[in-house]
Amino acid sequence: MARFVDNPSFPAGLRVIAIDHDIIVLNTIEDMCNRYHYQVTKCNSASDALYLLERKDCYDVMLIDAHMPNMDVYDFVQNATLQLNIPVIMMAVDSTKSSIMKSIESGACTYWTKPLAEEEVKIMWQHVVRNGSTENKYEIVGSLVVQECRKRGREDANASKETLAKKTCLSWSPELHQQFLCAVNQLGLDKARPKMILKIMDVPGLRVGHVASHLQKYRIHLKRSADETKRGRTKSKWSDSFQAEWIDKVHSYDFQTKSIDQDRNDNLIQTELADQDRNDDFLAEWIDCGTGSYLHNLMA
Repeated sequence: MARFVDNPSFPAGLRVIAIDHDIIVLNTIEDMCNRYHYQVTKCNSASDALYLLERKDCYDVMLIDAHMPNMDVYDFVQNATLQLNIPVIMMAVDSTKSSIMKSIESGACTYWTKPLAEEEVKIMWQHVVRNGSTENKYEIVGSLVVQECRKRGREDANASKETLAKKTCLSWSPELHQQFLCAVNQLGLDKARPKMILKIMDVPGLRVGHVASHLQKYRIHLKRSADETKRGRTKSKWSDSFQAEWIDKVHSYDFQTKSIDQDRNDNLIQTELADQDRNDDFLAEWIDCGTGSYLHNLMA
């Protein structure tokens, strides 16, 4: 591809190998290629084609008849595209769908129907450029993939080291915890930092991650203890006040109940006295009449 870009006269000088058992077809291809200054190598047998193609990097594009005698053309095209990495153009009189599909599947970049059109030969160089661009893209992508794999490999190695360091467990013995508390008290809980604590403790094998985790757990423990103490005091105070209020309400209820019962008894007594007075008045009036006198005499 670089050879074409650096050549201002491109596509002049395009190297073409034409393989066909028909000499007339080969001469026609040569005449058309000469008009556009293409360099043509003609070959009319399978053995000559194999011999010429053994020299790699000698041709830019291949034209081959699909019905070459004594040759499995489709297998030949497949090997040529893989080993030589050049575009292959299949040629044939028939243009059936099955023939075209089989040619493309074998690795051909296009399929031309005989007799060939000169316009096709004229723009044949585009297949070469397209094939070279694809090759460069593969090289660029492959290079990027390799770089990305190397980068990921370094990142994975660093991550593994960090993970291994984080997973290294440390047993905090009472003596080690006491050293930790002394360092925290010396710095003050609010100003205590893992690196400063680690420096004061000066214990071999102790890392910043160990101290940071222990400091966090220690602060959480202190906060929970303070919250539980606060909740306990509030609950006790509330219980005392509630109990006093409840006793006052009970006493008030008893007093009101007794007052209501006393009022009911007083009203009942007053009602009975009033009924008694009405009975006495009625008896006195009744006695004053004649019948009352008669009954009064009987009662006497």
